Amino acid sequence: MDPIVEKLTTARIGLLLKAPFFGNMATRMQLIDASDWCPTAATNGRNFYYNVDFVKKLSEKKLEFLFAHEILHCVFDHFGRCGSRDRQLANIAQDFAVNQILVDERIGDKITEVKICLDPKFRGLAWEEIYD
Repeated sequence: MDPIVEKLTTARIGLLLKAPFFGNMATRMQLIDASDWCPTAATNGRNFYYNVDFVKKLSEKKLEFLFAHEILHCVFDHFGRCGSRDRQLANIAQDFAVNQILVDERIGDKITEVKICLDPKFRGLAWEEIYD
């Protein structure tokens, strides 16, 4: 097995054991190397796109956080709720909402290898409120 796929698979198993909801969702996503266009990770609701160099930098616990981050974008239907809002600004607001939930619920370890959108002043707010 490819070492990167093995690392991602190990993180998904960790989620299954520690946070079964997230683990179940993560195991349903197809892993796709998107290093040619994706600097970190992304999802379209079915696939987990990742950058190999980014994955190499992350511990298993940080990969659990990353999987859960992408899963919450799906769970909260962030793709379908954007409407006429600016998609880039909406994604930033969505990231603030999602990351706060994951930190508060202690899902994996917060990613520190890149700056993430996280500010406790947004705790409890829907992404639309953060956007506004």
